[in-house]
Amino acid sequence: MKILANPLGVLLLSLFGFLPVVALFAIGGDRAFSALSHPQQVYDLVRNPSTGQVLWLVAGNLGDAVGYYLVVFPIAAMLAKRAKAASGRIGSWLVMLYAANGAFWALVSAVALPIAAYRDAATWARVTTICQTIGWGTIGNTLGSIGWLALGAYFFTTRRGFAVFSVVLGVMYFLGGQIASALIPTWLAIAGVSFYLAFQLIVWNPWFASAARGA
Repeated sequence: MKILANPLGVLLLSLFGFLPVVALFAIGGDRAFSALSHPQQVYDLVRNPSTGQVLWLVAGNLGDAVGYYLVVFPIAAMLAKRAKAASGRIGSWLVMLYAANGAFWALVSAVALPIAAYRDAATWARVTTICQTIGWGTIGNTLGSIGWLALGAYFFTTRRGFAVFSVVLGVMYFLGGQIASALIPTWLAIAGVSFYLAFQLIVWNPWFASAARGA
């Protein structure tokens, strides 16, 4: 667990979160660009997959589980014990729930998506709707967004830079979720989810490790 107390170690583990994108391009090549913003189109890339494509599907989801979720869970758990104010404890618990929820759906996807790829588009659509639209895009989005806002409030007087970034991340993540995307322009929703996908991994995760260790 010492690696999770070191921001550099957290950053290195967080880089596994880029595996889904690597997997998508390994499977689909140039056609992967159109699938980035339309998960249902991924089925056209993986229909009746080869063994290599199945392995990439599994690896991508396992990387997602590690980089976005399993890395931050123990850090949030540590902060939940140390936080001196309710906003810190609430934010930590929400981030823990976000991480547990996200890791669960990533592991489900690692098993269910390869099975769905051998069946038909309707099965693929059901799996992606449950895991991505509901699991990540609605439940996870709500938990994570509110959690980051609460942590921003908690750290505002002691680590203002981290606090402001947490608020920005929470807002951008919410804009990329299913609730907000139904109400705002598509380009804004894509900007929100793109910001979250990149900057949680390379900025927020290691910064969170540093902030929680000093709390």
